[in-house]
Amino acid sequence: MRVATLCGSLHSGSTNAVVLATISNHLKRAGAAVEPVDTSVDVPSFRPEAVDDPPEAVLAIRSVFENADGIVFAIPEYAGGAPGWVKNITDWMVGSGSLHGRPVGIVSAATAGGTNAIKQLSLTLTWQGAFVVATCGLAAPLTMVRDNLITDDAALSRIHQIGDTLAQVLRGDRDAATTSAAALTPLGIDPSDRLS
Repeated sequence: MRVATLCGSLHSGSTNAVVLATISNHLKRAGAAVEPVDTSVDVPSFRPEAVDDPPEAVLAIRSVFENADGIVFAIPEYAGGAPGWVKNITDWMVGSGSLHGRPVGIVSAATAGGTNAIKQLSLTLTWQGAFVVATCGLAAPLTMVRDNLITDDAALSRIHQIGDTLAQVLRGDRDAATTSAAALTPLGIDPSDRLS
């Protein structure tokens, strides 16, 4: 069971990074090999004409996604949506199909819970053929973290549930399409509106 992770915050004290580390450690205890996407490199703006000959940074990200059985994104909410640079990365995946068929978990630690960021990224991934199987929005996240650890038990349980659901789908204990439909419907996303 191989899981790729991407932290959508570049902030040095990112709560989303803490949340993603918490999910990653939970998945490792369940036997998963976890590989983070290197977000220290600059990814150029997406250019459709370069989709078949992308920059090295894009090839590296594609490789991480393509070698993974599942993916977890942890993203903040900026100006009512997902960070633009995360959307840029997902745009680069369109031509390669690097996200297609992969079960995905999305968490957003954001002031108001990141609902818009989660919905926006869920729609983008669904249109690329991924199965968004679990989402979690954490409101007022700074109140849940101390010394780079999640200290709120209810939040910790919800964070672990993202990893548990993803692991269950990857092991075949839950159907990806059915689980995705249950995750997408509350977001107002038609689960059938996807790349087959």
